[in-house]
Amino acid sequence: SMLAMHDTESRQEISVPAEFSKLRMKRIGWSRDGQTLFGVASQSVIVWSPESGDPPRNSTTKDQYNWSGALSPDAKSVVSMGEHGYVHMFDVASGGNRELPTGYGWCECYIDWHPSRNILALSGHSRSSHPRVKPQGENKIRLWDLNTNEALFDLEGPAKGSILCFSPDGGTLAVAHGWLNRWSSSGPDADITLWDVESGELQHTL
Repeated sequence: SMLAMHDTESRQEISVPAEFSKLRMKRIGWSRDGQTLFGVASQSVIVWSPESGDPPRNSTTKDQYNWSGALSPDAKSVVSMGEHGYVHMFDVASGGNRELPTGYGWCECYIDWHPSRNILALSGHSRSSHPRVKPQGENKIRLWDLNTNEALFDLEGPAKGSILCFSPDGGTLAVAHGWLNRWSSSGPDADITLWDVESGELQHTL
């Protein structure tokens, strides 16, 4: 869907730049200081600071179809995750991007950035014939250290999942199970699991 903004007190719609409003967003969100808005669309990443008066910064991702994305804690970088498991990091200031060697090929992917550390959480389900994607049926959730470019660990147990997010303090990872599209899930469920970020241990199942 396209982006719309409203004032929560007056309930009046706030105009957004055409660059933002024309895109069909996969994910949107604010920086922790509330000054920067980011969006990840099918084939682009866009960042906008409304108070600055500057136009949005837009980077295209023509070599992949994005499923999800996340903004860094300092609002200087955006990561996007594509349908074949490519993870790209975009520098907001320069618009440049690079591929991250996260070690997995996934489709129907989701990604989140730790609120205070350079750690990514990635979920995915490999159901693609693309040569970079692992055998069908493999479900993984991985924590990736951006400082070392190495995996911290993969979650153990029933860790299949689609949408995930860190808690505000970064100590817990919440995972919503079941896939983004019904056709790719032979056994969907409605569980939400909570995981300890330091140990990777399952804490609770909702």
